[in-house]
Amino acid sequence: MLLDEPSWWYREAPGAAAKILQPLGAVFGWAARARYYRSRPHRARFPVICVGNFTAGGTGKTPLALYLCEQLKAAGHEPVALTRELRRAPHRSLLGERRHRPRSRRWR
Repeated sequence: MLLDEPSWWYREAPGAAAKILQPLGAVFGWAARARYYRSRPHRARFPVICVGNFTAGGTGKTPLALYLCEQLKAAGHEPVALTRELRRAPHRSLLGERRHRPRSRRWR
């Protein structure tokens, strides 16, 4: 499988659409930065390992998560895997075993 970057990544000059949308992009960037600096980090009550990246599929996240769970179990821990399948509605997320299910099914 060949993983090449899109052809438009290395254009020498931005196109007309990019030039027109640049001010809007700057405003969006400013708003995102302001929101980031106003936020407070969430502190989990237990250790969390997040397996993920910006690529949707085919990068080996599931095998890595399974491997990590196996290794943690072998070390005497009780790992729980939280997953959301691509074609599953957000409110139908799965959470580890039945005993670990949240009290409320409304996840937002």
